[in-house]
Amino acid sequence: MILLDANFLIKIAARNPDPIWLDSLFKFIAARYRSEVVGIPASSWAEVLSLAGPATAALTRVVHGRSAIQVIPFDEIAAIESGFLHQKIVQMSGGKRGASSEPWQKIKIDRQILAIALARRASAIFTDDIGLCADAALIGMPVVGIDDVPTYPTQLPLIDPDQEEDPDVPSSSEPKF
Repeated sequence: MILLDANFLIKIAARNPDPIWLDSLFKFIAARYRSEVVGIPASSWAEVLSLAGPATAALTRVVHGRSAIQVIPFDEIAAIESGFLHQKIVQMSGGKRGASSEPWQKIKIDRQILAIALARRASAIFTDDIGLCADAALIGMPVVGIDDVPTYPTQLPLIDPDQEEDPDVPSSSEPKF
């Protein structure tokens, strides 16, 4: 599993809010990082839904249209992992804030995202969030930034498979004169 953070999703959608392109990008990311599941922490998904603007509909269509993309809750296992994670970061850094200089409330949300990643054995977190990157580096969790993802991941189909055929355009089985 790989996890996508809110700022990563919002920046990706800002590049191109087309659902076909986004679907292609998610397939590319999953294949490139050898992940069968692309996870989005529930707290990140809530932030995306409130900040993505015009791209919200496209992201929602893609996320709900693919079983390989899952919104991951902060459950009991993640809560237990969060407690251990917090203790480890305090021990390693000497303070509760760890390597982050963000406000405490944001640090707690970032720790929940890291705990979800650890509980689900994620291989990487996709984010450009400075505080999340700092704590991830402190515990050795790989981070992939938006600049590490290509702008054009794969060849897109010429025709949207969900689009109905135009009755004025001859189908491929009809002769063209």
